[in-house]
Parts: sequence; structure tokens; C-alpha cells
Amino acid sequence: MSNIGKLNIKVPKGVSVKIEPKHIVVEGKLGKLTQPISGEVNFVLKDNSLISNSQNKTLWGTENRNINNAIIGVSQGFKKRLNLVGIGYRVQLDKKTLTLKLGLSHDVTYVVPEEIEVICPKPDQIILLGTKKDYLNKIASNIRNLKKPDSYKGKGILFDNEHLILKEGKKK
Repeated sequence: MSNIGKLNIKVPKGVSVKIEPKHIVVEGKLGKLTQPISGEVNFVLKDNSLISNSQNKTLWGTENRNINNAIIGVSQGFKKRLNLVGIGYRVQLDKKTLTLKLGLSHDVTYVVPEEIEVICPKPDQIILLGTKKDYLNKIASNIRNLKKPDSYKGKGILFDNEHLILKEGKKK
């Protein structure tokens, strides 16, 4: 069993935390997030540190990390990078719409939600920025599912730190 729930959460300068019965409100320079909590985990704010306590060990660590992610999200933000690997694979950004050329007979368009900021520094790279870690990962996964990496050629949309082990092709 993990002891993640026992870890204290440090609240950096510029971030305010309000503990309410059903949720915790975290405000910072990048925005405001409301994180719901169950009644089984108790949080106490003491000396710029959130201390949690619970009898339910399964929820304790999960809620602790969710609150920590909210604090990191409003203070620093999260970044997810996607790479397009393949000849002719390109992306164009027009406001909040991504137009992807993925080797299909047509261009694929994807409208990015308002909460997520998109940057395309290169024609084969997408950088997503956001404050909610789980939502950012969901949007990145949705974009990746437009063209999953091929396990034989290695072509497709890959996360930045993803490493593919290519299969060997058919032998004669």
C-alpha cells in the first residue's frame, strides 16, 4: 500500500486555497479550479501546507494527488507535446482549430476546447497547455486517436516521451 496520502501538499506563494465541505477551491495566477472531495478525507491548511487525514486508505492518496495537481495547475500549468511522425504528416493551427494532414484522403479537423491553449511551433508538432491535468491528457489522447502509431512503420501521432518498439515485417 502506498503512503502518498501522508505527504503534505505545499501551497506556493500566489496560490490561495479555500476548504469547503464538498470541495476545495484553488486560485492562482493561471485561474481558479474547484476540486470536489469526499467527506471521508479531511484537509487542514496550516502554515502554507495542506495536511490530509483519513481512515479510508484508497481515497486518501487519490484525493491528495488531485488537490496537488490542482495547485500545480493554477500556479505553473501543465504541458503535453505531441509529434506527428510520417512523410507528409502536417498540422496547421487556425485560432482553436487544428487541421491535420495524416495520410488520409481528406484533412482531419479538430476543434480544441476553450480551456486548452494550443501552440504549433513546427508543422509536425503540437503543444497543449492547460490547468487541469486529467482534462489535458484526455484532449491529447483524443488527438492521438485520430492516427494511432503504426507498430510496423512507426508512423502516426506520438506523445513526446513515447517510444515505439517496431515489429518485424513479413519475411520471405
